[in-house]
Amino acid sequence: HVLWKNLRGKTSFSLAALHSAFTIFVPKLSPPKDNLYKEYAMALGPRTKKLLSISVKFILLPAIALLLLYFAFSGLDLQSIWQAIKGADYFYVGLSFLTGYVAFVLIGLRWLIPLEALGYRHVSKINSINAVTITYITNLVIPRAGEIARCTALNQAEGLPVSKLLGTVIMERALDVVMLGLSILLTILLQYEPIERFFYELLTLRSGASEAAPPAVDYKYILLGILAALALILYLLRHKLRHTIAYHKIAEFLSGIFAGIKSITRLPHKWMFIVYTVLIWLMYYLMIFFMSYAFRETTALSAANILYLMTVGGLAQLVPVQGGIGAYHSAMKIGIPILGIAAITPNLAMAFATLNHATQTIMQIFTGGIALAMISRAKVRRMSHSEGSEQEKD
Repeated sequence: HVLWKNLRGKTSFSLAALHSAFTIFVPKLSPPKDNLYKEYAMALGPRTKKLLSISVKFILLPAIALLLLYFAFSGLDLQSIWQAIKGADYFYVGLSFLTGYVAFVLIGLRWLIPLEALGYRHVSKINSINAVTITYITNLVIPRAGEIARCTALNQAEGLPVSKLLGTVIMERALDVVMLGLSILLTILLQYEPIERFFYELLTLRSGASEAAPPAVDYKYILLGILAALALILYLLRHKLRHTIAYHKIAEFLSGIFAGIKSITRLPHKWMFIVYTVLIWLMYYLMIFFMSYAFRETTALSAANILYLMTVGGLAQLVPVQGGIGAYHSAMKIGIPILGIAAITPNLAMAFATLNHATQTIMQIFTGGIALAMISRAKVRRMSHSEGSEQEKD
């Protein structure tokens, strides 16, 4: 709420607007029975909340990104990494660049379907795609603010209410969470040993395939036991936990996902919506597939290996830092050597990760800048048309 209030634009956000956004496509979602959120919001003064928000966005999160970058590049030969990047085949880098933008186009076209369900049948495809593109350039500055910027951009270009647009985005995110879950599940089925090793090294803060192998104990059963014990404890303490803010946030998150998925069945072209979603994730896969041909050594990556890298990269994007900077590089530093491909040295693995991340970041900045200009022009045209209509009425 504090973040939204501080974003530029004429749109005014409130907790009521947030709840309205949820109830558009999540009708069964109800607010907490008590006033925990209101009490939490009132606990801090406006100036304190603003200062805290700015400190987190522009000091803490960039510091975390820098620390992750330091971890990713520590112990590696920067000159060797740079030479590998300069020697890459930029034809395939260009294909990865284009594939990333195609994903934005598909997201924009997919967005038109829930908008049609709300009665907005004449939304410009170009405006929808540009609004989606603005999502990612915004996330490079303020993590997790992209969806608000996306809705605000379409509001400016088309005049649609932001609260209703937020409801459609929540539904999309619910399906994307499911797709990430399916990606993880498929990776476990096809690449169980690498993904198991990845989580082990991540949790033990280790990296590199050259280090000692994980213990012979098959700790997945221990992990299942811990999860079962945790589930039992949560069940026994459920009555007390219901009065905590964390409980309500988790409950609303899960309810939003389930209700958002259920709402897809009410869409006018639900199967096309699902087809778009599958194609979007196919583009995510192809981004890494094409990049694997940019380096001679990474052509040894199999289709299952690329799926594993896509999943690891997707998990890294969950870290709330600007554009996944540092988080993606660290995940690749841990994840790529696990595959055990002798030709892919740690330096080459980091060159692959750096070039892949840089390619998509440059694409987001380039296309996002164009999208901002086009949305601004669309807003001017809409305002001029509106003023002309009013003059005709007079």
